[in-house]
Amino acid sequence: MTTTQTSETVVPLSANQQFLFMFDQGEEAGSFGPYHHIAAGWRVRGPIDTARLQAALDAVVVRHEALRTVIVRDAEQPYQRICAPGRVRLDIIEHPEPDESRRDLRAQWAMNDLEAGRFSINDLPLLRAVLVRLAPDDAVLGLQAHHSAADAWSMQIIMRDVANLYAAAAGFAVPELPEVAQYAEFARLQHELVAEDVDREYWRENLDGAELLALPTDWPRSAGLPKASSWHRFTIDPETTASVLSIARHTRSTPFIVLLAAYCATVQRAFGRADVTVPTFSPGRGLQRFQESVGSFYNFLPLRVRLSGAASFREVILRTRAACLGAYEHELLFGQVVQDTPAVAAPMADDNLAAFVFQVERTLFSAEGTTVGDLNFTEIRRNVSSPVGGDIPDGALWTLSVEAGGDTVGTLAVNSNRYDSMTAAAMVLDFKRTVTDLLANPDADLTA
Repeated sequence: MTTTQTSETVVPLSANQQFLFMFDQGEEAGSFGPYHHIAAGWRVRGPIDTARLQAALDAVVVRHEALRTVIVRDAEQPYQRICAPGRVRLDIIEHPEPDESRRDLRAQWAMNDLEAGRFSINDLPLLRAVLVRLAPDDAVLGLQAHHSAADAWSMQIIMRDVANLYAAAAGFAVPELPEVAQYAEFARLQHELVAEDVDREYWRENLDGAELLALPTDWPRSAGLPKASSWHRFTIDPETTASVLSIARHTRSTPFIVLLAAYCATVQRAFGRADVTVPTFSPGRGLQRFQESVGSFYNFLPLRVRLSGAASFREVILRTRAACLGAYEHELLFGQVVQDTPAVAAPMADDNLAAFVFQVERTLFSAEGTTVGDLNFTEIRRNVSSPVGGDIPDGALWTLSVEAGGDTVGTLAVNSNRYDSMTAAAMVLDFKRTVTDLLANPDADLTA
């Protein structure tokens, strides 16, 4: 069962939506512009009924109010307004590829094309889809949403719901979708929690003297160069990925913690910094009832790792683990953190620096493919770079996806008005080398 609001319901902004105003550049750029969107894609095996697919997409918009919500920015006090459901734009492209060996590459190109397109924040609903038929029983289904309405985990939920609703409409026995708590409820609850007196001492002590990681750029922000976000994709081989998973188990960590430790070590080696505060995006969903919700939930969370005197990479991992556990246990909204420790965000305003965010994504779908009804869905993990993709409002973003028994697929997305493509490529190469080197012998002496 899903609880829905009436048409034109007015709701206060969530903390994340307020955070987006830091990067507001109108409706042609920035966080409310046409390129600040998020896309995800799946290979779908089996014959697809496009009318049934359209109905499933439209039903998802009914189910999740965030996909039909407008952010009213010109009011004295900005707010979000929930609108009536509408029809999802579904583009169907016939692109037969008889050579099966080329279909994976064709799928990646299709997703890059989707990411390079415009998506106005005023174009409701804030979800669209493209179906690229490679063969009668083999297609690419790409989903795209404006980032003000959905985050990475939301895209997983949307695709799960589409697959379920599509199968149920054909009479297949599929699990009933869970009840959804709407994003509006989350926003209202956030306002109540922010008003409460919370213990902030952890962040005052932990971030004393710290600054968010920001690295020198090739061109200053003030140069006013034309901007796009270029996406530099890469892979880390299965052997090294297996080492990531193994040491994560032995240190009671996660792949995110291990890879973040490796990134901190990369920064130390390249820039001589032994005190690194890396911003990441936490899920930001809080209570369990919002785990099935669609919306822009993520929270900007600073993770401070002190590397000075660490004897081995294993010790760096343990320090990173402690930093992550402490931050997640005491998680506050980024706005609250900055209120108490304003100096931590100072590098974000420096004309010659750009902040670097680090995240590891997760998926609801099996690496071997998930069968729902008469279709099989396999998420597209991409390694084809693109000069234009979804916008990073300011700075750079590392994203990694780890596959058990397989490789790690990564992306470094940078603002092309701040970094040359060769600089980004060199950063990727440096990170890959450091990861491989450290994991080959995690107990080697780092102080030698």
